[in-house]
Amino acid sequence: MFWLYTPWAYALILIISLAGLALLDWRYRLLLWRGVPSRRAALATIGCLVLFFSIWYAAGIWLKIFFANPRYVLGLYFLTPDFPIEEVLFLTLLSYVILLVSRIVEECEAHKSQEEKHPKARATQ
Repeated sequence: MFWLYTPWAYALILIISLAGLALLDWRYRLLLWRGVPSRRAALATIGCLVLFFSIWYAAGIWLKIFFANPRYVLGLYFLTPDFPIEEVLFLTLLSYVILLVSRIVEECEAHKSQEEKHPKARATQ
């Protein structure tokens, strides 16, 4: 487990997590693989959310609420040493999870309302 204390561990975990979300998205065609308009909308929304959370994070840095331990980050920073690239990866992961959960809830509600409209179809399965 010594590798968890290296500068690249957090970035690697975030990249693997983003890849896992993308695989889930691809498998069930939830956001990015539904077609060009859906892909553009999803990427624009993720971009807006990352920008919003980045501003929030920058305010937290300014208020001395957030800080980064240079021992556990790669050393690539935005604006200040307290805003490492790993934070942007985390904010992207957070935004992607928000959109995926929202889409999954929509799909479940649509499926539930479809079953309520056609209860016999469910009984025959």
